[in-house]
Amino acid sequence: MARAYGAVAGNAPWLAFADLEATDYEVTTASLLLIQSLIAAYAAVVNSPRAATVKIGTAKEATEAMNAVQREIFDQQLDKLVKPITKTNPAFYSDYTKSRIIVDKAATHAAKTTPVPPAGGGK
Repeated sequence: MARAYGAVAGNAPWLAFADLEATDYEVTTASLLLIQSLIAAYAAVVNSPRAATVKIGTAKEATEAMNAVQREIFDQQLDKLVKPITKTNPAFYSDYTKSRIIVDKAATHAAKTTPVPPAGGGK
């Protein structure tokens, strides 16, 4: 039975170590192939957090670029259109300028505290 694993060893080098009496341990070619497929599936997923971090970084850069375009539109076009209203409708102009202020909601919440371990390392 141990020699039957030799054909599979080309796909997974660790299977070459199956020169033991695998039947004594109830190891079959099918179980080794299952393990190999599970390892391959894990290898495909293991880099997912890194890929997600890259995508998030790219999205942040795109958002910052679009925000710059938006600020340019406000500063160069809309603000100039609203400026004449200052004298005719000061309340509207005041509301308009206040609406341009960006509130950082994350900074308005209390920061989470990190639990401090007990003195002496819990011994």
